[in-house]
Amino acid sequence: MRKSAPAGFLFSLLLLGFATPVSQIQPEPPAVRTAVICITGDLMVHQEQLSAARLTDKSYRFDSSFGLILPALSNADLTFGNLETVIGSAKTGYSGYPQFKTPASFLTALNSAGFDLLTTANNHSFDAGPAGIDRTLAALDSAGIPATGTRRDSLAPRMIFFPVNGIRLGLIASSYGINGTLPLRENWRLNLNDTIFYQNILTELDRLPDSLKPDFLIASLHWGEEYALKPSEKQKTFARWLVNHGIDLVAGSHPHVIQPADSLLRTSGRDTTAHLVFYSLGNFISAQRTWPRAVGTVLSLKLQKDLLTRKTRITDFELTPTWVEQDMSQTESRYRIYPAGAGDTLSVPLQIKPKLKRARTFVQSQVGPGWSGKVK
Repeated sequence: MRKSAPAGFLFSLLLLGFATPVSQIQPEPPAVRTAVICITGDLMVHQEQLSAARLTDKSYRFDSSFGLILPALSNADLTFGNLETVIGSAKTGYSGYPQFKTPASFLTALNSAGFDLLTTANNHSFDAGPAGIDRTLAALDSAGIPATGTRRDSLAPRMIFFPVNGIRLGLIASSYGINGTLPLRENWRLNLNDTIFYQNILTELDRLPDSLKPDFLIASLHWGEEYALKPSEKQKTFARWLVNHGIDLVAGSHPHVIQPADSLLRTSGRDTTAHLVFYSLGNFISAQRTWPRAVGTVLSLKLQKDLLTRKTRITDFELTPTWVEQDMSQTESRYRIYPAGAGDTLSVPLQIKPKLKRARTFVQSQVGPGWSGKVK
């Protein structure tokens, strides 16, 4: 603690004109910057959700799906998730699995729920072909939601930078591929989970001046085997490669269930900080009912940037378990996301409480031994 100057000494300095009056002394700026990031799993719209969200005027409204989860997202400085659908139109029609085409009002609901950006790289990116990618990105622009993972211009950036509270975040989103064969002449539209792709990106970042380099680099990967409760060795190998080559956080999607998390040390250079890998955050919103596909999580991370060393690290993180309830008593948006943290069951209907407890227990069991974060 800094000691106060003696009153006589301060008075003498004031007479000589060397001191600033106490009322004008400005507090020293903090030596750190902090930001809270929230990441969710897959955002899907199946046919059952379309039917539940359709109004009498033939428009669609999805807002009530997210009303109960708003508090879990509201404290974040940045929230993003994986948009696993393409946007349709009245002309193309709307559909669920296997070729998703979703009303643009779904993006409006996500915006209202607090999503600041979305990733678009997944196996459903080409459900409506190149035109679907163009239409989706145009709809995201109209909704005011930045996105990364797919492109409608071959010269467009393959990643996104997002400044948050003085911390410059970099986000790269990629997928293992699509349903079917990716057309060779269109493969520039989708970022792929490939060491060559990531090496090119990371090399480009290294060439940037320090003022433009990201302080913290996130890879959002669509990967793994659907419904598998554990990551494959291929996922683990790729995760280690990413961390060793400069990725600070890996957030996974596609399996539609929660998978364990890892804390990996970077073995190259002088960096001995642990880097987190979340192999799958599960479904955030969908109509999948087979256990445990209705279980998801909200990953909340606190980042801290030291302005002296210019290092940014995770100082705290937790998972909020979620449960998607199919409520057939509702006339609008019958699929609702419930937070399933230990303190989130007090005011919910009695029939929902056992489901939330089961979801929370499952998430706790899945994150694995040695987990140093917190499950609410």
